[in-house]
Amino acid sequence: LILHQKDFGVGLSNTNMWWGPGLHNSLHMSNNTLGFNYFFLGTTSEKRMGLIGYNLKYVFSKLDKNESKPYFTAIAADITYHSDPIITLGFFRSFLSGGILSNENITMGQAMLFPFQSFFKKTLFEENNNQDPSDTTDQTLSFFASLLLPKYKLKLYCEFGWDDHRWDVYDFFQHPDHSSAKLIGFRKYGLFNKKELILGMEYTDLVT
Repeated sequence: LILHQKDFGVGLSNTNMWWGPGLHNSLHMSNNTLGFNYFFLGTTSEKRMGLIGYNLKYVFSKLDKNESKPYFTAIAADITYHSDPIITLGFFRSFLSGGILSNENITMGQAMLFPFQSFFKKTLFEENNNQDPSDTTDQTLSFFASLLLPKYKLKLYCEFGWDDHRWDVYDFFQHPDHSSAKLIGFRKYGLFNKKELILGMEYTDLVT
């Protein structure tokens, strides 16, 4: 159910979601499972301004079918330059929080605002009267880039993500590989000039 105007809308859905540039893997969300009920707000299709296109979506849900019944909150955004090549940059940030098995009493209002909090724990520390803030919520943040070469029918893409808060900007750049995951891949369409043939490969590393 969507109420929308000029590519912006608000609605309720249980459709599957796939977040990320990968075809077989995703660091955030895959549709290789049943959908769940969620509220969303944002663009309903790519919004274009000349050669620039963008998407922006906010999602919130209480996962009642999960034993813990946690909240799921996320934002997804990307921007595309439609030229030759076609370049897309984007990011995802999602949280699992609260629930009946959690040690914290997180309200729905708090859960809804998690994606807008600081990525750095130092800021959360200062906002919490210089007391160590809780870091028990499951956060995932990733950035991705894709390059589409229409002439060669070739798409290259990568994604890099983390599942914790960094202390500050220095910590982020000093140890970018800490608690990180990565995905790289390509797809070649029309292999041997046969439009039915597609060659692709992906590599995902969750070990670092």
